[in-house]
Amino acid sequence: MNDFAAFGLLAAISVSGVFSPAWALYRDVPDQDAPDAATAAPATVVEAALARIREGDVNGGIRALREAGEAGDPDGFFHLGEIHRLGVGRQASPAIATMFYRFAAGMGHGRASLSLANMLFFDMPGEVGGRGEALAIWRRHALQGETEALYMLGILYWNGDVGDTPDPIRGYGLVRRAADAGYGDAVEAELAMRQQLSAEARETGLTYAEGLTESSFDGEILAPHLLLAKDSASPETAGLEEPDDWSTIWRVEVGLAMNRVEADRLEKLILSEMADAVTGLYSTVQEVPSRPGMYRLVFGPVPSMQEAVSRCILLKRKGHDCFAKPPG
Repeated sequence: MNDFAAFGLLAAISVSGVFSPAWALYRDVPDQDAPDAATAAPATVVEAALARIREGDVNGGIRALREAGEAGDPDGFFHLGEIHRLGVGRQASPAIATMFYRFAAGMGHGRASLSLANMLFFDMPGEVGGRGEALAIWRRHALQGETEALYMLGILYWNGDVGDTPDPIRGYGLVRRAADAGYGDAVEAELAMRQQLSAEARETGLTYAEGLTESSFDGEILAPHLLLAKDSASPETAGLEEPDDWSTIWRVEVGLAMNRVEADRLEKLILSEMADAVTGLYSTVQEVPSRPGMYRLVFGPVPSMQEAVSRCILLKRKGHDCFAKPPG
């Protein structure tokens, strides 16, 4: 069984959990363990501003937070980012939240930096260069051993959201390192990931993650030879049937032709010269929905992410553009 779709959901769920401190800090929520308000005055300007917000003076608290940030306290700008992300006392604004996260991150606020990465990657798809900036932020934090960054990068590499093809061993290693450090979401993800990789692949991923350097995120898929499916050269090709719905299965997409004739020619070439890479798979030529008049080859169904990546590796070694495509 392949759990790739579940990982996609896991990544999305984790994003909502990494923003902190969320609503509780800005609402008047009774806390039985908190000291009596009459005897516990706020210790900082920012805490006093947050207290004003909880008491209902949102505008006054926001002014105080801005003044604190302008006076050099990055916590002030960070909380302004949270307030505009959540919509505390005003309409939520990802753009304004991103601006304040960026201010705080520029002043060295680690939590704001991670929140900025999450906003840019998941909530600001139209931001020019946003995804690249988010990846750069997570990579910087990962080099420092920050577990949230290790986990986020690991999920993205595993899902294939960093490049064109999933990079499972790299992704597993990063998630495993975060799990070993006790990061809760990573612990759950690692248990599911390990079922799809060999012991050697898992050890290779962990060794990679434990020795991260600035160049560790460059290059091709990590240890592709460990992803080659043992049965990828199976000769069983008789009686193949076209899948009822290609969008529900793992598949391999190859090439991009200017017309149907070129696509048919490429299909014959691959079937005759690279049968080992596509054996056991039904092949068809499909018009690219987003690019009318352009065609690509599709092979499937492929039973797992690991095998889809393996077959793409074989095709890429022969100079063919290839993408391992998940269901959906």
